[in-house]
Amino acid sequence: MKHPQASWAKPFIPAKDFAVSLEFYKTLEFTTHHESEDIADIEIGNSRFLLQNYYVKEWAENCMMQLVVEDVQQWWSHIQDTQV
Repeated sequence: MKHPQASWAKPFIPAKDFAVSLEFYKTLEFTTHHESEDIADIEIGNSRFLLQNYYVKEWAENCMMQLVVEDVQQWWSHIQDTQV
């Protein structure tokens, strides 16, 4: 029996201040595919997530995301250049 396939899974990431969080990702040159007042579909490389205008302290403090990059030094320089 063939198992059903999935295209991808996108986590929902909380934002205490949605506008500030969205600007943070845009400044780091993440791509925004969809954006409304409550949610933004964000991509970098082959990774996507949904930034949401929703915040629960206990959940947000335990929510984690890992971004794996090819060149850490290049990314660190990019972050420093953007002054985020």
